[in-house]
Amino acid sequence: METCVSIARRLSEIQAVVNAAAARASRKPGDVRILAVSKIQPIALIEECYSLGLRDFGENYVQELVEKRRLLAHLKDIRWHLIGHLQTNKAKQVVNEADCFHALDSEKLLRELARRAERVLPVFIEVNIDDEPSKAGVPPAVVEALVQAVRAEPKLKLEGLMCIPEAKSDPEMMRPAFRRMSALARKVEQTHPLLLSMGMSSDFEVAVEEGANWVRVGAKLFGERPQRG
Repeated sequence: METCVSIARRLSEIQAVVNAAAARASRKPGDVRILAVSKIQPIALIEECYSLGLRDFGENYVQELVEKRRLLAHLKDIRWHLIGHLQTNKAKQVVNEADCFHALDSEKLLRELARRAERVLPVFIEVNIDDEPSKAGVPPAVVEALVQAVRAEPKLKLEGLMCIPEAKSDPEMMRPAFRRMSALARKVEQTHPLLLSMGMSSDFEVAVEEGANWVRVGAKLFGERPQRG
């Protein structure tokens, strides 16, 4: 059970960092949830994480999410989050499989998800917070319009905003981007508070200090990601 102990130790360390960062920001630890990024990870490790209390798992690829959901159907309260970019023509495959979608980045995709949904799908709007030409996500200037469009669709439930800022060598250099995300959420939240999905293995501590509600942790939890066969 060496792997299980290793995962348990890593999860304990991650939770301790989250709790300390939340306390420094005068936030409650319960305001922040860990999303285990299980992309390419074997079923056995996901089951180990589940046995340690984790319930939320993030996948980048539609087919992998669908397959893992099928293989782990016996874990009744497990929740699957699609966190990677989704092409419009794949909306039908995932809309009734994912429990939450973190990368809504266009009104075209919004309409297709709403058209295909058989139940209410919680979504996050992906924001290109640093305006990187090569990265997915909507510009901050159009977020408010997309927020209104999501709220007009009864089959979609707006959870909040997501971002993947430009990578920096020092996590502290990510703080301005996370801070801009928090300010953007406050600006457009109106009467419904928006959650923030931001922060990954290398920078989640800073993200929590700046208001993250979901941190997406993969390598920090599972260790080095296995290679695809």
